[in-house]
Amino acid sequence: LEPSEAALAAAARGLTVLRQQLGEGELPRRYGAVSMLDVLEHLEDPLAGLRAAYQALEDGGCLLLSVPNIGHWRIVSDLLAGRFDYSPVGILCITHLRFFTASSLRTLLDEAGFRVESWRNAGLPLQPAMRQVLSAARAAGLAVDEESLGAEVFHVLARRD
Repeated sequence: LEPSEAALAAAARGLTVLRQQLGEGELPRRYGAVSMLDVLEHLEDPLAGLRAAYQALEDGGCLLLSVPNIGHWRIVSDLLAGRFDYSPVGILCITHLRFFTASSLRTLLDEAGFRVESWRNAGLPLQPAMRQVLSAARAAGLAVDEESLGAEVFHVLARRD
């Protein structure tokens, strides 16, 4: 399902593309895979989007997701400095309606009925200054999830059982 102009380019290359929003009308059949690459953060209701993807999949079908992490160390660093500035691209893109952490994304996938099969955090390593901040946070008794802080984006493969 691709409502954008990319659908025209795909169709011109011989691919079958449905030009509609996910969850908008009946699908002609169920599919083996659905990809939602940098989509969830743009949806007004991400749970409804995931549930529609679930319904679009055949049993055992897979969902491939790419979702930016609002808990990335750069965002945390900005928050510590009192900043939360949107930008034309990236995690704080002006077109993002929703934001996700690893925990909130896992909960959302679970609520939609998906079983996570594979999860990969992609991003830049923590900078030395941030490691010092995290060390101080631990010393103050705060919980620190370094793995999640290092992820700019989550790449997830989930299945419909």
